[in-house]
Amino acid sequence: MRPDVRPMTLEDAVALLRESPARGWDLVAEAQQLVARRMAYSRRNSWDSPARAFERGMGYCHQRALALQTILTSLGMESRPVAARRCRIPASHVHEYVEPEHVSGHVWLRVTIDGREQDVCPGDVANTPGRVAFTVLSPTREYRGLRRLGGQLGSIGLNWSRDRAARRRSREGASQESGRRRGWGSVVAIVGAIVAALGLLWLLQGLGAVRLCPVLCFVDCKCVSGSSAPWAAGGAITLAVGMGIVFVGWRRVRSPRRS
Repeated sequence: MRPDVRPMTLEDAVALLRESPARGWDLVAEAQQLVARRMAYSRRNSWDSPARAFERGMGYCHQRALALQTILTSLGMESRPVAARRCRIPASHVHEYVEPEHVSGHVWLRVTIDGREQDVCPGDVANTPGRVAFTVLSPTREYRGLRRLGGQLGSIGLNWSRDRAARRRSREGASQESGRRRGWGSVVAIVGAIVAALGLLWLLQGLGAVRLCPVLCFVDCKCVSGSSAPWAAGGAITLAVGMGIVFVGWRRVRSPRRS
């Protein structure tokens, strides 16, 4: 069960909704919201029955739609599951990755009250009776009998395959990002090493350990003979800054996922 949902069965949901003052389409909307908020989209428990998926707080469209149908039937409302082989599904967050907009089969309900039938889908908390987030691109069929059985069995394999592919893409994306960060870390470390080397040279010149004409000087550009406190101080500061830059670059190379 998802850690952020409290224990609840379909029977508990029916009892809760029976206490609601809402009636008609308002009650349908409450039931739809209950299922949508409780059941996060999941590709990793496709074998669960709708009742079990509802208890666990996660499931795919088949499980969510049929869980909602069970609730509405218990409340005395007429509904029927329908499906289309091709629907445009908007982008959403699935498990630990983002699923982009895509075309897929989909299952939802059509609910009838006082002779008026409307689409009802618990797949998005923004949905309301008559308003759904997806776009139907192929003929809509009754979802029952062999079509339902085939859809359920096919979805188990399809969801496993899609989840595996999405996780692979997520890992590859993270690997590419890590590679970019390592590359920038290497560049930063090299720049830091050059700065540190220049600072060390200035420090040694200032201390009188070596005698060379200044490198990259900006003022008083004369060959240094003997010790020079300004050059020694400037060299020490530059050396420290360079070593700091090297450390930053090294951290990016060693720990590319840290910000």
